[in-house]
Amino acid sequence: MIRVLVVALAALAGCSGVANDSAADALMKLGNAQFYRGAPPAASDGPAVTQLSPAPNIIRRGPNGSVGGTVPRETTAVAVWLDGDIGYWIVTPGSLDPMELGQLTFGASATYARNLPAGTYTLRAAAADARGHFGAPSDFALKTEDMPVAGTLVVSLAWDTEADLDLHLVTPDGTEVWANKINSAPGPVPGQPTDPNGWKSGGILDYDSNGSCVIDGRRVENVYWTVAPPSGHYIARVDTFAMCGEPIANWRVGVTLGDQPLGAASGFGRDSDVILPHGAGAGVTALELDIP
Repeated sequence: MIRVLVVALAALAGCSGVANDSAADALMKLGNAQFYRGAPPAASDGPAVTQLSPAPNIIRRGPNGSVGGTVPRETTAVAVWLDGDIGYWIVTPGSLDPMELGQLTFGASATYARNLPAGTYTLRAAAADARGHFGAPSDFALKTEDMPVAGTLVVSLAWDTEADLDLHLVTPDGTEVWANKINSAPGPVPGQPTDPNGWKSGGILDYDSNGSCVIDGRRVENVYWTVAPPSGHYIARVDTFAMCGEPIANWRVGVTLGDQPLGAASGFGRDSDVILPHGAGAGVTALELDIP
């Protein structure tokens, strides 16, 4: 029955449901579950998820706990996904919940993409009955452990086509944050214990969008602080690393501190910019600012 149901779900979702899809570009992967690329199944008159409870609820990239919960006894499959991801996972319910005999448990190990952007996410789960009818999804709010904190310094680069642009930010001590150095925090001192929270003191690059023309559609990169940023002079630059077949990429750099805008600049990248050197020190200066 489950096998027939899963095939029906793939047809209803309008996707191929290829069994050997590795979900390599998915933001979330679940163990012992079947992946289906495309939009999750639409809600109808199916059962409702009784409880959705990921553990933990703070996302750490890589293997990170599990996703599970309870569903009514008539449930034959559970669709689980991150809102906005490229697909969804079908998990088969397991044994009866020993505390709630009318409920079945479901669960799967969870792995989050190494390049998962910092921020908040909505985990969703929907239960289906033997007819393949899903109920309304149940939601659970998740966030990454390095989610930008409101009220701190954020420098953002956004652009309008599928080119590979890179944000470079030089901090007051001369450290340059970019795709090959994603945190300005100083490294550990040889012979001294490593501070596991030391990374939080630096400016953090959240994502290398469209890196090497692997198109992700995000077209936004942020450098942000989770604590008060250091005082001094900052320089934001934009490097046109590759055009990826696009004729032009119009970009905008904006800076906020304490949720208040401090400045913005715009420009564009084109093929002639790609031949310039890349790496540390690369790019055109978008703006400079001083933080007291």
